[in-house]
Amino acid sequence: MIRDCCLFVRRKTTPPGKKTGYSHPRCFARELQDCSHKITGEHFISRGVLQLFGSTAVTVSGFPWMLKNQRKEISVASLTGKMLCNRHNESLSPLDSLAADFFSFFVSDWTSKDDVPFLTRGYDIERWMLKVLCGLVASGNATMEGERFSNWTPPLEWLEILLGKSDVKEPAGLHVIVGKYRAGHAHLHFAPAFKSESRSPVALALVVSGLGFLFSLEALPPKKNSKTGADTRYRPMAIQLRKSERSRESHFGWPSGPFVEIEAK
Repeated sequence: MIRDCCLFVRRKTTPPGKKTGYSHPRCFARELQDCSHKITGEHFISRGVLQLFGSTAVTVSGFPWMLKNQRKEISVASLTGKMLCNRHNESLSPLDSLAADFFSFFVSDWTSKDDVPFLTRGYDIERWMLKVLCGLVASGNATMEGERFSNWTPPLEWLEILLGKSDVKEPAGLHVIVGKYRAGHAHLHFAPAFKSESRSPVALALVVSGLGFLFSLEALPPKKNSKTGADTRYRPMAIQLRKSERSRESHFGWPSGPFVEIEAK
C-alpha cells in the first residue's frame, strides 16, 4: 500500500517502555519527564550529515566561541554538546540517519542511479531541522545580538513533535529557497533565527552545497530578494535538481505543494 511507504509513515522516535518519570537537569527534553539518568554527548548537527563534508574534520564558522568572520577546521567528533540524556538521544537517532540519507542525495556524485527518485517524508525532515535548532540553542552554540543563550528548553509542543506525538503544523514548516542557485563545492551552512520581542528561537536557515532551506515555526511574510531573485517555496511536493541533461528528484509526500526545479551549475 502506498500509505505504508516512507512518505507517509512517521519515523518512530518515542522512547521504548514505560515513562521513567525522571527529568535530567541537562537534557533539553526534560519537561517530558521521561529521561534516563545518563547524559550523553550529542552532535547538534548530525554526525552523518557533517561527515558528508569531511570524514574526520569540517570547516566551520559562526559559532559564539569564534571570532566574527573566522573560519576554522575542527574535528567532527568535537562538534557535540551534553544536551540530551541517553534515552532521548537514542530515541531521536532515526532522524539523524534520515537527514544523512537526504542530504547525501544532493551532494553525491551524479550517477546512473539519479533516475530513481529519492523518497523521504517531509514532516520528518522538518522534525530533524527542529532537532538541530533545539540542539544549537540548548547547547549554548547560538547567539542573539551577541548574547549567548544558556539554560534554554524548548516548549512542550516542540518536544512532542520531536518525540513523535505530532508533526509541525501549518503555517510553520519547511521552505526551499529558489533563485540564482550555484552548486559549488561541498559546503554546509546553518544559522538559527530569533524573535526579538520574546528572545526565543523561531527558525533555522540551512544551506547544503548551495541548496537553501528555511525551516520556520511561524508563517513567513512574502519576501523576494531584488538582487538575486531569491524566493521561497513552502513544503514542495518534490525538488528536481538538473545538471546539463541529467536530473535527480527528491519527493516529500506533500501532494499539494509546488514542484521545484533547480538548475545546478
